[in-house]
This record gives sequence, structure tokens and C-alpha cells, in this order.
Amino acid sequence: MAFLADYFFSPTAFLIAVVSFLAVTTYSLIIASIPFLKRYNCFAIPNDSSNHKGKIPHGAGVVVVVVLVSALLVERFFSLPWVLYLHFADYITYSFLFLALLLALSFFSLIDDIKPRSVIYRLAVQVIAALLITKALPSDVLLGYAPFWLDRLFAFLFIVTFTNFFNFMDGSDGMSAVQTIAITLGLAAIALVTENAELFSEIGFPAMLLMSITIGFLFCNWHPAKIFLGDGGSIPIGFFLSCLMLLCSSYGYWEAVIILPMYYYCDAGLTLLLRIVRREKWWKPHKKHFYKVALQKGRSHDSIAKAVAMANGGLVLLTLLAVLNNRLSYEIVSIALAGGIVLVLLLWMRATPKKQR
Repeated sequence: MAFLADYFFSPTAFLIAVVSFLAVTTYSLIIASIPFLKRYNCFAIPNDSSNHKGKIPHGAGVVVVVVLVSALLVERFFSLPWVLYLHFADYITYSFLFLALLLALSFFSLIDDIKPRSVIYRLAVQVIAALLITKALPSDVLLGYAPFWLDRLFAFLFIVTFTNFFNFMDGSDGMSAVQTIAITLGLAAIALVTENAELFSEIGFPAMLLMSITIGFLFCNWHPAKIFLGDGGSIPIGFFLSCLMLLCSSYGYWEAVIILPMYYYCDAGLTLLLRIVRREKWWKPHKKHFYKVALQKGRSHDSIAKAVAMANGGLVLLTLLAVLNNRLSYEIVSIALAGGIVLVLLLWMRATPKKQR
């Protein structure tokens, strides 16, 4: 009996139980929400960037955010120090400000899902949220190598750009889920391999919560997707991930900010720069992202998601390689290899599949 008690109340068993419970709960809630969303005509509105045909509901993102915030609140008020010996309520990721911003971003983005608003409206909400959380973040996300104002500016720009890039890239079945799982897995792995209890408390465990919830969503969003995240999910999730990566950098593991989101930054960032250089209306919906070109060339949603998952798996391993060795030579090599992986992925997306030639 003592063995069974040790097993069921061990940290590993507790984490497995949390992951399983949140994944099943999220999946069940999303499936249950689909008839409701259809009844109230909450369907994705086709535009120039759409990659789907037919009427597919969106709004799963609100379920994801509500479950995430609920899990964080439960941990804040009913933490189990006898299991994990941690004090979660002391960190930004469990603060009322952070949780309120996640809910606010989801709410205002949901309004945009129901009735599309101007770019200024969407950006203003994100800027306000980024400014508020930037003030709360540690002042050394750049590890003290930059003056205070530059450190704050970098944090603000990183949050705003990644939040928008995450939203831009949410256009293919499984894409956002695969990317979220990769980044959260990388952050949780950094906390575990470094055996840093503080890092695990503030970043690793929240990352595992979102990873668990996203697994549940992935079963609903894998091709052919039954439901989409919508802006009500992609905006707050992008915001959440950007904050976690910045916090990870403040602990000294800056590689997470560069390597883990590299594919999204390269695909969305390069596409945006090219559109600006060509003097196109870059704020308008379009189909020029690398993954959208791959879809137009005949690649399937699931093949693209699998390719992104494989590339991100390599990025996670390279991030851990850099973190564990903690030497500039390893860090440079890891970043260079990560760039090579992303380049191969982008070239694959641009190439015409053999069956189409």
C-alpha cells in the first residue's frame, strides 16, 4: 500500500494525471460546443487568406483560454506543495493581471471573430495588453546586456510581433496546435533538464498546462478540422507563449526566444517584409505565407502539419543542446542548425510536389 501511495502521489504521476485530465476535458468541451456554435451561426468567415471550403465553426480558442485560465486559477488557490513543493502564486504567470489580460484578449478577439473590426482596433487591444504586461516582466530579458529602455522595447515588440505572427499562421489544420505543443514542450523541457524549481514553477508548469489543453484541441483540429481556434484563441495563445519565452530568457535561457519560435518568425516575418518591399497592402488578408503556398501547390493540411512538427522537434532538441552546454560555441551552432532546419522546411513548402509536376 505504501508503494501505491508513493506512486499515485508522486510528482510524475501527478503531472501525467494533469496532462490527461486537461486534454480529455478540453476535447470534450470543444466537441460539446460545436452544436452551440453552429446554432448561433459562428462560422469562419471566408476571406482572401482562407484555405478551407464549406462552413466550419470557429470558437474553440475561447474554450482553450477558459480552461487554461481556470487551471492557472486552481493552481493559484489550491496548489499542492505536498506534491510539487512549489509556490506558484508568487509568479507573473499566476497573477491576476496576466490572467485578466488573457481573458480580455480572448473576449475582444472573439468580438472580432463575430463581426470583423478594423486593424487599428485589433492592434490597439494587443498594444495595451503588451504594455501592461511588459511593465510587470523582469527588466533583464536581455540578461543585462542592454539599457532598461531597450530591454523594455524588445519585450514589447516581441510580444506584439509574435502574437500577430501566431494569428497570421493560424490558417491550416493542425498548424497552431503543433506549434503550440512544440514551444510549450521546449519550455517545459528546459525547466526539467536544468532542474530549476523556480523556472518550472513560473514557466514549465504553465507551459505543460497549455500543452495538455492543446493536445485536446488538436484532436478536433487535425485535418479535416471539425473546428478552428478563431482570433479568440490565436491572439491570447500567442500572447501567452511570447510572455513565457521572455520569462525563460530572464532566467538566462535566451535560446528559447530565438530557436523555439524560429519557424513562425521566418514564415510570417519574411512574408511580411516581402509584401512591404513590394508595396503591397500588407495588412490585408492574403495567401503568400510559405505554408499557404504549399497548400496551393497541392500539399495536404496534414502533411504540412507533420512537416512543421518534425522541424519543430529538431528546434526543441537544438534549444536543449544550447541550454545544457551553455557555451557560446554550442549556442551559435544550435542557432545555425536551427536556421538550416527552417530553411529546408520553407524550401519544401515552396517546391512543387512530385505528383503535381
